[in-house]
Amino acid sequence: GSPLTDEEHIDAIFDGLPEEYDGLITSCLTRSETFTVPQIEASLMHQEERLECHKQRDTTPIQAHTMNS
Repeated sequence: GSPLTDEEHIDAIFDGLPEEYDGLITSCLTRSETFTVPQIEASLMHQEERLECHKQRDTTPIQAHTMNS
């Protein structure tokens, strides 16, 4: 019934992430300074943007090849 601490909240966020975020999680957990929940959320948004860019870059050559066939 008591509110979550920032550490508990961050652990819960990390527990729900897929393995594509393992590098970010490791980086956050090994940092000497602790993160706040808003900092973690901002980092996750940046990571999600990077993953989307990689997905788009990985599918673009296939689409171009398919369109030329």
